Amino acid sequence: MAKFISGWCSEHADWLVLVGLIGVVYGTLPYGPSIINSVYSFIGKELFNSIVLFIGLLGIIVSLVYSSSLFGFSKGHIGRIALAAGILAYMAQFITIPAERLHFFEYALLAVAIERVLRPHIRDVGRPFVGMLCAYFVGMGDEIIQWLLSNRHGEIIDVFLNGWGGVLGILLIPWPQQALTSRSHRLIFLLTTIAVVLSILFTFATRDFGFMIVNEDKGFRFRSRLSLDDFREYDLEHGKQLGRIIRQDIRLPYAQFLKKYPANRFPFLHEMRVHIFRRDRYAGKEKAKASWIALRENQILESHFGCCLSEAGLDWPAYKVKRIESRSERRDGLFYTSSVSKKVITAFSPFQFTMIAPVLVGCNAMLFLMTRRWLHLG
Repeated sequence: MAKFISGWCSEHADWLVLVGLIGVVYGTLPYGPSIINSVYSFIGKELFNSIVLFIGLLGIIVSLVYSSSLFGFSKGHIGRIALAAGILAYMAQFITIPAERLHFFEYALLAVAIERVLRPHIRDVGRPFVGMLCAYFVGMGDEIIQWLLSNRHGEIIDVFLNGWGGVLGILLIPWPQQALTSRSHRLIFLLTTIAVVLSILFTFATRDFGFMIVNEDKGFRFRSRLSLDDFREYDLEHGKQLGRIIRQDIRLPYAQFLKKYPANRFPFLHEMRVHIFRRDRYAGKEKAKASWIALRENQILESHFGCCLSEAGLDWPAYKVKRIESRSERRDGLFYTSSVSKKVITAFSPFQFTMIAPVLVGCNAMLFLMTRRWLHLG
């Protein structure tokens, strides 16, 4: 029996690795924030960030070993590794939250595992693209589950980040030498079409569209799900009522408050609490840059959440503002861009996206036909 189990596991090792990785990705979703917060409190954010980077680099090495490509690199493979290094360097700057970096590396490994599973079934150069798209679907499922969970928030931007993790993994491994077949070409087109349609539907479902609020006089901008008119209505007409809610629930743990007032249902309360958290966190640091950020966040709060902030008793007195100003660095003429709600889509409105969506599907179909003709796939 033991010999049979050992043989079966050896024969299906690639599938076991893949199922295990997907199990880790999906299984930790409900408890992810709690686990990360516990780790933060135990070892600190800086050490956790270093550990994540180490795990990421270790994952890259594992990917290379797992795909049997440590030696005998082809020129094309070296070029892809260089491109992967560029993507990694860029994403390291863009993804500042350690948990998101960890997720990014997870999907790199996942794409490699999927590619391994596909090897007996797809032997041409289309295999890495199919693996990458399959990893994208897993990432889509990841965000859909988060969207359905009460303590998580699924976002289309995170779907794309998961997808880029898959791209990184695929670039690290050697690609088949066999030319693309008509069967793989059709499969890639089908999967790409499904990915585009699902992404469009998920974007509409999450409704993470918003506005870039710019204050030229005070030199700050921030993204929000609310327009300037919405801010005036919420703050001037309902500020006292909302302020009492904030005052009553401000002592709730930060994550619990955001869970109680999710962004899609209570955008004003949710965003105000995040701005307060960011302001107070940076105000507690002694560094000049941190003080400058705290002052800027306070300006945002006073300008757009002023009545509610005052009613909640969370506005800063003049002496505190002066104290923070005294240790803040001078950045005259420099615009401040808050990272609050940074994943809100502001490039286009829901109506504009409705117009763009069919174009994306059409472009995918045109690309399919053009590549089919160019590659003489018949």
